[in-house]
Amino acid sequence: MPINLRSLTTKVLLLFTAIILSVNVSQAQTNSKSKLTYIDIDSPSLISKQKVKAGVYLPAGYDQKARRFPVIYYFAGFGQDETGWEKMGVKDILDDLIARKIVSPMIVISPGSNDTGWVNWYNGEYQWEDFIKRDLVRAVDQRYRTINESCARAIAGNSMGGSGALVIGFKNRNIFGSISSHSAAVQPEDPSKLPGWAKNWEGWIPRNGKPIDVYFWKANNSLALAEMFNNSNRDNKLIYFDVGEKDHLGFAKTNAALSKRLKDLEIEHEFHLRAGGHGSKFVKDNAHYSLKFHSNAFRQKCKRG
Repeated sequence: MPINLRSLTTKVLLLFTAIILSVNVSQAQTNSKSKLTYIDIDSPSLISKQKVKAGVYLPAGYDQKARRFPVIYYFAGFGQDETGWEKMGVKDILDDLIARKIVSPMIVISPGSNDTGWVNWYNGEYQWEDFIKRDLVRAVDQRYRTINESCARAIAGNSMGGSGALVIGFKNRNIFGSISSHSAAVQPEDPSKLPGWAKNWEGWIPRNGKPIDVYFWKANNSLALAEMFNNSNRDNKLIYFDVGEKDHLGFAKTNAALSKRLKDLEIEHEFHLRAGGHGSKFVKDNAHYSLKFHSNAFRQKCKRG
């Protein structure tokens, strides 16, 4: 039986094309998924020089080699570590928002602090603010394709991490262009007015001295730091925070006080007292607000992404 070379050639070409298309589809599916990995960061700013573990979220499309991305630095609450961001379900929320083009693709870095509070300690044992603004940001900008500008760099967190985000963000606006928190552990400006559950906590001693050094306390207190904002930045809505109206730790009251202080100083911000209490569920229920807030800030200030 004679072989029809034209027919055979056509079939071979069709088969080859199908294989190429299959490979391309497979690669596209791989590139369409976000990735979450865990890495170690050097910490020359910490006395221990310990490696700090951090979760790294890379959005779908990161494998497109030419593109650069904005970054959110997200700090966990008390009892959480670098995995808290993932465990609360925020990764899945961000995946969905990016897929629906509600927010722009972004990198998220979530370090762990072993419940040490995200601030520089009075006794010098931990210098978390120094680590974050010197070691962490530098390491991330060197290792990943970030947009190395403050307008594309955000700081965020929940509870203890939310307080740290506010404090570090307020003090380092040249590094972080937008700030957010959920259920931030905002403490009274006067440490003598701490609520009963917190007044005798021994954890304050290494952080603030014994008795508490009031000057040092205020240097790491968002209510006291609010006045650090200057006139040139007051037209920028770069601060977002919310808290549950049934927050059992009393942070609804202190967050509302922070909002009032910012209003009195005519500093633009977005604050919401929302339904819910204190904990992971509140963060998961409201994370989309802060993610959209930061995405809008990236777009408006950097004019890209």
